[in-house]
Order: sequence, then structure tokens, then C-alpha cells
Amino acid sequence: MTDFRKKIHDEIINDLKTLTHHSSSNLLFADVKKIFVDYPNQTPVCEVTPSTTEIFKIDTNQDARVYIFDLIVYDLLAEQAGETELNKRIDRLQKIEDRLLDYIEKLPNDLEGAITGIKIYTVEPSNNQYLYEQSEQGIKLYLTMQIKVYVLTSVR
Repeated sequence: MTDFRKKIHDEIINDLKTLTHHSSSNLLFADVKKIFVDYPNQTPVCEVTPSTTEIFKIDTNQDARVYIFDLIVYDLLAEQAGETELNKRIDRLQKIEDRLLDYIEKLPNDLEGAITGIKIYTVEPSNNQYLYEQSEQGIKLYLTMQIKVYVLTSVR
């Protein structure tokens, strides 16, 4: 059987690499990778990792699979930055979240056009959160969300 999870994962990464802001041709992220070994220098950046796969039996001919991907957007704020700069960065993360939700809304049609033999019946974002932590480089801001991709597969 074709590894749809890997194909979907690769397609999401490719899409996010070319995703732009609404009002310009600037790329949304400095970089998009599967896994970061070191924290990147330019921000914002995005990480996409496959999480789990759930399989549900629909009938004797079909299964429904749910491929779950974790999406993390990182931004770095200098430790000495003030409240105004922090508010600007949080606002930027909120705009990125809106742009990602727009992208996810169009994802079923995009994936079916890009991956042969796949029937996606819905994609849903979940668990959106904003987090922050203190680090040696400054304050790390995170936007985390999951993308659940529901796929019908034939069992023969």
C-alpha cells in the first residue's frame, strides 16, 4: 500500500515553504523543515512532524484513516525587548495562525490534486496554543497546532 502519510507530510512541507503573506509575495516563514536539530537563526520558522495514525473500519471495503501532524511555529524575541515588541510578535503569530487556517481549509482539494489515489474527506485543525519560554537566546514564542487529515482507503 502507498505510504499516504509520508506523501501528505511532504506535500504539507512543500506547501508551507511557498506560503506567503496575504498582502505581499514575502514568504511567511524563514524556513520550514521536518525536524530542527538546532534552533534556527531567522524567524519565524515552522516545523511539521507526523504524529499518529488512527484507523477506523467503515465497512468490509473501506477504512478511514486519520493522519495527525504537529505544526509548530517558532519566533524569537530578544530578552531585553519591551512590551511593544512582544505585542508586535504576538500579533504576527496571530496573523500567521490565520494564514495557516486559511491554508488548512483549502488543503483537501490541494492534496487530492497533488497525490494520486487519495480521497480526503476532511481536514481539521485542533489544539491551537500560544506558548513561550525563556532561553539563552531570548524569549521563544510558539504557536502549536495539530492538523488531522481524514482519508478514505479501499481494503481489497
